[in-house]
Amino acid sequence: MLAFIAFSLQAAYAFSHGPAALQDSNIRVPESSIPKWFASTKSAKTHILVWNGSPQIRHEGFETPSPSLYGPLVLASPPGYYPSDILGAYGVPALQGSNAIAIVDAFDYPTALADFNHFSTQFGLPTESSATSTLSSNPVFQVVYASGAKPTQNKGWNEEAALDIEWAHAIAPNAKIYLVEAASDSTADLYAAEQLAATLPGVQEVSNSWGGDEASDELTYDSTFAAPGVVYFASSGDTGGITEYPAVSPNVVGVGGTSLVYSKGKVLSETAWRGSGGGTSSYEPISSYQASIASTVGTHRGSPDLSSVADPYTGVAVYDSFDGWFVVGGTSVASPVVAAIVNGLGSFQSSSVNELTLLYSELGTGRFRDITSGRAGRFRATSGWDFTTGSGSLLASTVTAPPPTLTIPSLGVVSATPGSTVSYKLVPIDTATPARTVTSLITSGPTWATWDGQKLTLSPPITVAPGNYTVALAASDNGSPQLTATGSVTINIPTPHVSSINFAANSVVGGASIQATVTISGPAPTGGATVTFDVSPPLHRPASLVIAAGQTSGVVTVATDAVRRSTTGVIIAYYGNWMAWNTIRVTKN
Repeated sequence: MLAFIAFSLQAAYAFSHGPAALQDSNIRVPESSIPKWFASTKSAKTHILVWNGSPQIRHEGFETPSPSLYGPLVLASPPGYYPSDILGAYGVPALQGSNAIAIVDAFDYPTALADFNHFSTQFGLPTESSATSTLSSNPVFQVVYASGAKPTQNKGWNEEAALDIEWAHAIAPNAKIYLVEAASDSTADLYAAEQLAATLPGVQEVSNSWGGDEASDELTYDSTFAAPGVVYFASSGDTGGITEYPAVSPNVVGVGGTSLVYSKGKVLSETAWRGSGGGTSSYEPISSYQASIASTVGTHRGSPDLSSVADPYTGVAVYDSFDGWFVVGGTSVASPVVAAIVNGLGSFQSSSVNELTLLYSELGTGRFRDITSGRAGRFRATSGWDFTTGSGSLLASTVTAPPPTLTIPSLGVVSATPGSTVSYKLVPIDTATPARTVTSLITSGPTWATWDGQKLTLSPPITVAPGNYTVALAASDNGSPQLTATGSVTINIPTPHVSSINFAANSVVGGASIQATVTISGPAPTGGATVTFDVSPPLHRPASLVIAAGQTSGVVTVATDAVRRSTTGVIIAYYGNWMAWNTIRVTKN
């Protein structure tokens, strides 16, 4: 009976404090986005909502819905708004971004790298060429385990992470994206991940699309979001009129949500989204940067600070290996989008407080699209700052564009196997408007490395020696003034190693011999690959095997002793600081 009462209370709490979408059959609310009742759990929820309604979608404010208003959201495949739509809606230049953005989420997302690249390929964004997501040398995308160990997996948090990394990358494609995985959704683990994120090379924005109810001890955690040189962003939540932490922290830029209708290069409307969290903090006192709105917020911090697209009915396209392409909304969209817009502006602030001071100093200017219609919970959007969308939607088009640049993307260190051919995309990026003609060439490097201005092709001959080779690249455009860029790629020709040893049969009669095939991971270098052996009785150790140059395998004959009863022998092959082993049954003759 007590368990039933607890369950009923939990359900009632989720219904009253959870996303309004819990009451909408067209919206799927992942379990990770449903709040937990007991404050003692100290766990956070995601702010992701998945649109799964009929194509005849209804948008708030339109009595006669017209699917044509939604452009790719209804008619295109994949569905949802594309990066070009959101860039256009907020006046964001293409191919912007620098340094790095960290995304903090909980649990492990095992297909993060593959999904990130799938999304990027679909929309012509830079992809991560490394096959290992956790390498610190990855120039485009990297996964970091906050605890030092890979966490367990959670589907809802995986959907959240897919949204976060893909859309931070979509808006600021030239910034490296870190996915920092907290060990769990406990606030202790998430705060530990925050602290680690701030120490990662190049990070100047940290985006958090999660939160939870305010609590009386939250002021003790505000210092978590105060690392020097880093600006923190957090989604305000998906329950209209309700505040959440950490979005209300004075050291965090709180991001609310809008319903955005964008079609054929124009913003047809942008209104407050009914799910946008906001209000006056119960515990955080007002900060000096909100002095200009003290008459509205009173003595405590007001939330959100600004806003961006979040309504799942006007959601964005996201890809993950579990769901394929799907349409996503919630203030989980708004946080990485705004963090990436700020990253792309290039005028980095030394803290969240400095960023917020700048933003509030520009309240009422062309820096924001003032949202004056719609409501969220008990609040209505009004002219100027309000509890639904804060200062409004941040616009990048009002900021002076940085001077054009020409860059050659970095591949870091790439590997090539002798006797094979591999190509890597390496298109120079020219940010001049209109685009200029770019010419490029290899200025030095091995003859088997070629570059056609679009991709680097490597065809090392079988005889090439293992080691590192450097290719120097140059590019220039035909503008005035002419832009130039140089770059380099390090090519690693690995030393092959033994990969397997296999007997011709599963057993051999004692006293007889049997052949075994030894395989190495790549063509043997000039002079051949010398494989040595170790054995256990009743096998005889064979002489070393030399695999001929250019070959990947060789055959060795293994003799055995006569045995009184059947037994098992073991052979171990060594080459290239690796070993491979196998067993064989030796039977009584």
